[in-house]
Amino acid sequence: MTKTINSEKTEEVELVVLLAKQLQNNGIPAHRMEETFATVCKILDLEGDVFSSPNGLMINVGQKGDLKTFFIKAPYGDLNFEKLDKIDKVYEDIISQKITTSHAIKILYLIESSPKRYHSLIEILFFGISTGSAARLFGGAYAEIFVSFIIGCFIGFLIDLTTKLPRIGRMLIVISALFASAFAKLSVMYLGNYSVDVATITGLIILIPGFSFTVSIIELVNGHALAGTARFSNTMITLLMIGLGIGVGSQIDKLVEVNASLVSLPILPQWTIYIALLTVPLGFVVLFKALPKDFVWILLACLCSYYTLKLSSDLGSAPFSIFLASFILGLISNVFGMLTNKPVTIMLVPGIILLVPGSLGFQSITNLLDNETLRGVETAFSMTITAVSLVAGLVLSNIVLAPKKSF
Repeated sequence: MTKTINSEKTEEVELVVLLAKQLQNNGIPAHRMEETFATVCKILDLEGDVFSSPNGLMINVGQKGDLKTFFIKAPYGDLNFEKLDKIDKVYEDIISQKITTSHAIKILYLIESSPKRYHSLIEILFFGISTGSAARLFGGAYAEIFVSFIIGCFIGFLIDLTTKLPRIGRMLIVISALFASAFAKLSVMYLGNYSVDVATITGLIILIPGFSFTVSIIELVNGHALAGTARFSNTMITLLMIGLGIGVGSQIDKLVEVNASLVSLPILPQWTIYIALLTVPLGFVVLFKALPKDFVWILLACLCSYYTLKLSSDLGSAPFSIFLASFILGLISNVFGMLTNKPVTIMLVPGIILLVPGSLGFQSITNLLDNETLRGVETAFSMTITAVSLVAGLVLSNIVLAPKKSF
């Protein structure tokens, strides 16, 4: 970052640059970044533009006739709802001019350096709880839930391990997919016949980039071609890496003789669906590093998506159901932002996670690996149509009821 700025607006420039960097590190899409940046510049009497890319930011900002350009290495980060909430409060204070520029800078630096809220062991456990709960929502029973839970915990352990051994991060997706496929196949030896596909898909659901794929479409729709294309490319690479791991792991039965056990597990009662609908958002609280008090809003978003999609499935095709569910979710999220003055992301993202077509992408890649080319292409096309339907619903909801804030 450039250190010397000969301008009366030195602190103001530092503030907008720091704010943009933190939003990028907390996973804000390019179009929302641009809206926030423009609003803050207007309040601080600055001129400028921000260009967001997957690995950094290019910011041109300053007083009229004295603009400075900054190149900042700031890769897309994971969503952190607690930090976003705190950044949003600073943003609101800047807009309403309730805070001095120097104080705002100090608070943003404190937010950036704040320790993570949840212990690593809690995060690992809730990775498993999230995947196990997803298995139940996908129609799984005891075996699918158990296998998916173990896979989720394993992925959580690997993610935590990457903080100490960063090189593992480069192969994390392949290793996770390999383990998921092999473990799911071997488990029939002890758990009897069950849906290996359901256990594998839900176990890997944290890594399946359905949400990133949807965000890439949103960025493209909003005219951010480079950011959208780059995010889309990363999504495809992730799916291919998952496919590679699945392909290798599925060969485990060629190394070990796999005979299904005669164990017969009891059928899960229907009411366990309601427990899963509680534990899924509980897992999101930890995975998205939200404040515990935000559980209510995340739960409401998940219930909205799940039941809207379920009820609308009888009204028409799958794309129409997704469109209607995302439209209603977008409206509810915008109302939530207006009433609570919190970032709409807190409700919007968890709700979208239950709607995104990530499992279709997984199925498309596995079909291609099994040499079922036509079926794989058809599934990929279905995934794209579903994602576009989701984006259309969100865009329409913002037209009908504009969000109070940009993120």
